[in-house]
Amino acid sequence: MMGRRKTSLAEDLMDITAALPWWVGVILAVIAYSILQHYAVLELPTNAVPGKMSHVVIEQMG
Repeated sequence: MMGRRKTSLAEDLMDITAALPWWVGVILAVIAYSILQHYAVLELPTNAVPGKMSHVVIEQMG
């Protein structure tokens, strides 16, 4: 008996979406785009103090 390989959350979501009608996938894609777009366009505050640039870089990566 062969065991099922472990998959990631993204792969599981893709499998579930593939089982749904195509138009549900399109709606989910539009919703995901809208949510992620909101976070992508947020302005990041930059308080760049000379000598502490590494702190700014680490903060923006978070």
